[in-house]
Amino acid sequence: MHQIATALTLLVLSAGTAAAEDGPDPRSFYDVRDYRIDLWVDPEMGSVRGVVGVSGVTVRDGVSEIVLDAERRLLIDGTSWVDGDDLFAEPLREVTSLSFRRTADQVRIELPGPLDRGEEFRVLVYYSGRPLRLDDFNGFHFSRTEDGAPWIGTSCQTIGAHTWWPCKSSFFHPEDKNERLQFRVTVPEGLTAVCNGRLESVTEHGGYRTFQWRHDYPQPTYSVAMNIAPYELIEETATLPGLEMPLQLHYYVLPKDVDKAALEFQVVPDLLRFFSEKFGPFPFPDSKFALVQSPIWGMEHSTVIAYGNSFPTYRRRHGLPDPFAIRNRRFDYILVHESAHEWFGNAVTVSDWGDFWLHEGFATYAEALWVEHRLGRGEMLAFVRESKPSIPKQATLFRPHRRDAGTAYAEVLYEKGAYVLHMLRYVMGDDGFFAAMKEYCTSPEFRYGHATTGQFQRLCEKHYGESLRFFFQPWVYGTGWPHYIVRDAKREGSKAEIQVDARADALFPFRMPLDVEVRTAQGATVQRHWLDEGSNKFTVTADSEIVSVEYPGLDWILCDVTRSP
Repeated sequence: MHQIATALTLLVLSAGTAAAEDGPDPRSFYDVRDYRIDLWVDPEMGSVRGVVGVSGVTVRDGVSEIVLDAERRLLIDGTSWVDGDDLFAEPLREVTSLSFRRTADQVRIELPGPLDRGEEFRVLVYYSGRPLRLDDFNGFHFSRTEDGAPWIGTSCQTIGAHTWWPCKSSFFHPEDKNERLQFRVTVPEGLTAVCNGRLESVTEHGGYRTFQWRHDYPQPTYSVAMNIAPYELIEETATLPGLEMPLQLHYYVLPKDVDKAALEFQVVPDLLRFFSEKFGPFPFPDSKFALVQSPIWGMEHSTVIAYGNSFPTYRRRHGLPDPFAIRNRRFDYILVHESAHEWFGNAVTVSDWGDFWLHEGFATYAEALWVEHRLGRGEMLAFVRESKPSIPKQATLFRPHRRDAGTAYAEVLYEKGAYVLHMLRYVMGDDGFFAAMKEYCTSPEFRYGHATTGQFQRLCEKHYGESLRFFFQPWVYGTGWPHYIVRDAKREGSKAEIQVDARADALFPFRMPLDVEVRTAQGATVQRHWLDEGSNKFTVTADSEIVSVEYPGLDWILCDVTRSP
C-alpha cells in the first residue's frame, strides 16, 4: 500500500469493524481453501449483485455454523450448501438452501449438521448492494474517465475486503489465506474487467461480457481486486531469474494514456529482474504481472497492481508538472513500491497485524535498493537519510494488540521499517543480509505463507552467526534513537584517539557498530568499532601518518550527531 494515510481512514473504522461476540472467535473454527466470486456490476446504478462461494475445512469439533465478514451495507439475499468437492465446477452440483442470520458486519450461516475437525464445507452467499466508498483511496470506486466512460476500482486493505464481498476478511484474520481464487465479472459491452490471476475466458451475451479469471496461489483477501474500464492492453514478456518460462507482463490502460504507459513501463522488466535477483523468483509465474490504471493512486493487489500515478517519466520528458513530484523525484513511486509488495505482503504475509512493518517497511526499503541499483550507493544513502524527519521518535515498529489492519496501520511502518532494514544490512553485511532476505522470500516456511518479526529475526541470526537481540530489541520493539557526540580525533602520527559519547532517551539501550575511515597519503582503510551508551574511546592505527578520520558508518544509522572539539 502506498504511504498516504488519512485521518478519515484511521478514525472511521466502524465501516469495516465487525463487533465480536463474547467467547472465542467463530471465524477461527475453520480454514478457508477457495473463493469463487461471481459478480454482476452495474456502473450506472453504482451497485453489484452476485454470489460468493467459500470452501474450507474445520479445525475443531462441533462446528454448526460458518461465520463470514460482510459489511452491513451489503444485503444478504440467501445462503446455500454445495455438494461435490470442487467449488469451481460448472455447473455446481446440488445446491441446498441454508438458514442464516445477520449480526453487525457478519453473516452466520447455519450448516446442515455439525462438522467435526477436518471436515470440508462449501457454502454460497448471495448478495447485492452499493459497496462502501470511504474516501479517495479506500473502498469501491465507481468513477468516470475524462470522456465519461465507467472507471471502477477497489481498494480495501485498511477497511477490509468484506466491505465489498462476503469473506473471512484478512482485515481481521491475515493468518488465513485462501489457496485458490476464481473470479467471474459481468460488465456492459465495451468494458474490460481485470482481476487477479490469469484470464481463462471472455463470454459475450446480450450486450454484456463476462470475464473469468483464476489465481492458483494463496493470497490475503485485501489483495483480491477488480478493475473495470474501456481498457486497452499492452502485452510483453520478461525472462526473469529463477523462472522456467518468460513471465507475461500485461498493462491495462485507458486509451488516451497508451503512449504514456508504453514509455513509463519500459522499466518493468529491469525492475522485476532486479527484485528477482535480490529477493528470489517472481512469486506468481503461472498468473501474470499486471499494472492496471486505476482511479486510486496505487495498491499492491496480487498480480493486478493498481496504478494511478502520474506517468512521471512522460511528464519529465515533455516538461509537464507532476502532482506527485516529491514522491517521483528519483523513480516512479507507485510502480516500484507496489511491485515490491508482490514479494512482501502478497507472497509472504504477516500472521498478525502487529507485524505490519514486514509488509510496508520491506517494500519501502526495496525502493532504496532500486535507487542504489539505478543511481548508486551515495544516492541511496541520501534517499534513506531524507526519511528521518518523518519518523516519530516515540513510535515502535512492532504494534501488538491491534485487532485489525485499520488500527495497526501507521506511517511509521514505512520509513522506520525501511531504516531498520537499512541498519540491519549495515550490521550484518551485504552477504548475510541479502542471503537472509532471499531465504525469507523463497523458503517453504514463508513463501505463500506467513511470517512474524520473531521468525525474521531468527532467520537473520542464522546468517549473522550470533544473536541479534541487541539490534531488534531497541529498533523494532523500542522507541527513539541514539544521539552521538563525536569528538575531534586526536591524531599523532600513525595513531588517532577517537571518542564518541552515546546518549539515548529510549526504552532499550542501543549498541551499534561504527565504521571509521582512516585516510593517509597512501589511501584509506575502514575499521569497525562498536558503540555502547556512554563514553566510547578507541584508538585507530595506520601504516603511515594519518591525515584525516571520517565516520561513514554514521550514514547508515538513524541517529542525531553533534560534532564537538
